[in-house]
Amino acid sequence: MQRSTVFALVLYVLSLAATTSVCAAWSPSDGAKGQAVFRIRGALVPHDLAGTVGPGWLVGGAAGVGISRWVMLTANFDHVALRDRNARSVEPWTLQLEMGAPFQRHVMPRFEVGAGLYRRTEKPWIFPTSSNLRDETLFGFNYGLGLSAPIATRVMADLNLRYHQTLDRDVGGTRSHSLKLSYVAFGLTYGLR
Repeated sequence: MQRSTVFALVLYVLSLAATTSVCAAWSPSDGAKGQAVFRIRGALVPHDLAGTVGPGWLVGGAAGVGISRWVMLTANFDHVALRDRNARSVEPWTLQLEMGAPFQRHVMPRFEVGAGLYRRTEKPWIFPTSSNLRDETLFGFNYGLGLSAPIATRVMADLNLRYHQTLDRDVGGTRSHSLKLSYVAFGLTYGLR
C-alpha cells in the first residue's frame, strides 16, 4: 500500500513539474534576453567515454546572462578530479555560448560551444610522487548538448553531455599533449532576475 501511495505522489509531482508554466518562472516574451542565471553541476567521469581520460568526478558551476532571445553567454568553472595514470585534475575556465530556446518551453534543448583556459595537473612518467606534480595551462574548447526542465519557480533541472579538448601546446608555447575529456553532468539552474 505504501509503495503505490509513494508512486502516485511521485507521478503527481512530476506531472505538476511538466505542466508548470514557464511563464511563472521566466519572461517568455523576451526569451533569454536580459535573464541572469547561476548554475551548479556535478558529474561522474567514466573511463574512456569517447576515448577520453577517466575515471573521476566533476563539480562546477557557471554564471551567465542572456544576450539575445535565443543565446546565453556564460562564464564556467569546473574542477575535474581524475584517477588517470597521468592526469590528476583539470580545471576548465571557459566562456560559453548556449543556443536554443531557453525559458520558453517545458523541456528546453540547447547546443553549447565554448573556449578558454584549462589548468591540468599531472604526474611525471618517471618516479611519480605527490611532491613532483606538474601544472600546465592549455588553451582548449568544448561543445555539447543540454536539456533543461523547470522544477520550481526560477529553478531548472539540467542534463548536459559535454566534450572538451585542448591544444597540444601550453599557453607559453611549450609542446605538450592534448587532453580529451567527456562527461554527462546533472545540475540546477537558478534564475536571478
